[in-house]
Amino acid sequence: MFLQAVRSTFNQVRSMKIVAETALADNYMYYVIDDRTRKGFVVDLGDVSKVSEVERREEFTLTAAFVTHHHWDHAQGAPDLRKQYPDIKIYAGDPDRIHLTKAVKDNDVIEFGQLEIRVIGTPGHTTSHVCYYVQDTMTGKKALFTGDTIFLAGCGKFFECPGSVMYDTIYNKLMNIVADDTDMYFGHEYSLTNLKFAKEVEPMNARVSEKYDNVKTQLNSGKYSTPSLWGDEKLYNPFLRVNETSVKEYCQAEDPVQVLDKLRSKKNNFRG
Repeated sequence: MFLQAVRSTFNQVRSMKIVAETALADNYMYYVIDDRTRKGFVVDLGDVSKVSEVERREEFTLTAAFVTHHHWDHAQGAPDLRKQYPDIKIYAGDPDRIHLTKAVKDNDVIEFGQLEIRVIGTPGHTTSHVCYYVQDTMTGKKALFTGDTIFLAGCGKFFECPGSVMYDTIYNKLMNIVADDTDMYFGHEYSLTNLKFAKEVEPMNARVSEKYDNVKTQLNSGKYSTPSLWGDEKLYNPFLRVNETSVKEYCQAEDPVQVLDKLRSKKNNFRG
């Protein structure tokens, strides 16, 4: 149901405007614009062929890019972007595998006009994955760019880390840092499949069924499922619910790390 033709949508909140664009088969790229300065940055660089077009259409000046992790569908456009914008700053957490200009680490804070960007080290999908937690200091509006760490109703595969590392990232970091009223912007349009799996995990969870119906309607009408609300994710995302009895029973495990591991393994084999 995902439309591969590039479309756009935005969330306008006075001084922080977030524009979502599709890239490649099912990736999202995001443009974050400070309305007061008309300067902006892009999150992830899977396909930079449309960057200048978005910049012209949205009437802002692109000055920076933030990359969540080194996988090609999020980072491959960095060299070409530097050719198009020689002065651009490219921030990322992996200087060995990403063509960046500024390496960042956990708890770094970058000021971008009236926007404050906090780097959260989120290993799990990869060893050097980071998320970006952006707050408009004038309005209090918050946005979390999760790359492939957390999706709507899902989480990324544990490619380079054991489940214990992803558990620490989710439950000891993100759960403690991210406010419930934060809009979460994820890296891929996997929402319907994720919600189908969530329905299998918790068939009696009415929140899952409700979200599935809402997302299906959104996608069928040509809209995106991004963003989701962080607080709502706790109600239907099984990877944020490993301490719930229903999820433990589905995984036939009690230890939360084992539950997360089994949940990820079952999702890997899910064909619903």
